[in-house]
Amino acid sequence: MPHKNWFRGASTHADSPARFSPNGRYFTTDPDTDKPNAVDIWEPSGDSWKKKGTVQHEGKIFHIVYNPDSQYIVTTSYGENPDEHGRYVLAPYDASLRINRLTGDHLQETTFFALEHRGLVTHIGFSPDSSYLYLSYQYNGRTGEIAQIWEIANGNITRKAGSIPAQTNFDRLETASFHPAGCLFLALSRNTVMLHKLINNERWQEVERIEYETQPEEARFSPDGTQLMITAGRRHRMHYSLISNPTHDIQAFR
Repeated sequence: MPHKNWFRGASTHADSPARFSPNGRYFTTDPDTDKPNAVDIWEPSGDSWKKKGTVQHEGKIFHIVYNPDSQYIVTTSYGENPDEHGRYVLAPYDASLRINRLTGDHLQETTFFALEHRGLVTHIGFSPDSSYLYLSYQYNGRTGEIAQIWEIANGNITRKAGSIPAQTNFDRLETASFHPAGCLFLALSRNTVMLHKLINNERWQEVERIEYETQPEEARFSPDGTQLMITAGRRHRMHYSLISNPTHDIQAFR
């Protein structure tokens, strides 16, 4: 099959920025110019592709995430400063988050969110209905939080709807995800699995905490949401905790 288009540009990211949106209509690449800290977004045009726009950050782009229905794209960035030995270290001054609307003739930025007081974003993800966005941070000792859940409306961050506090200066979020039905939020930090529930459609609140002797490697919901699997190692053997009907169990717990 012959190639219809070639896309090229110098890599400016820790990993490749080339990725498709969930509906397959859009994809991102490094810019086809010498612009640093940017990504180009493409969409189909007849039997070819056209550039829809470019998202530009001050710092290096770290995350490129589409929402589930491919209406928006979220990008985050971070800065770097050379230390006295000439090595580059993370600098928060250029850390930011941008949300751009993909529908319409051109990109439309709906949110710009400076992150200088929070630090490097390590994980990011949407709830299934795109109503909430979670961000986890490399803990910097200022906010006292390792993750926040924000309410999203029409691509705009409207308010903070929940947070996960750090217990120690070494805490960090290893993994996180929303329940397939969007009713629970799962977070794994060190040796603790935390489950949060949306209360009165207003605020995410922790409703259960499961602690292990050793740090679990993984925690995830099954695709149909009826099971929660937590994988933890002990003396080189894997132990699995399987919680059936987590939604029902959480309701009973409350």
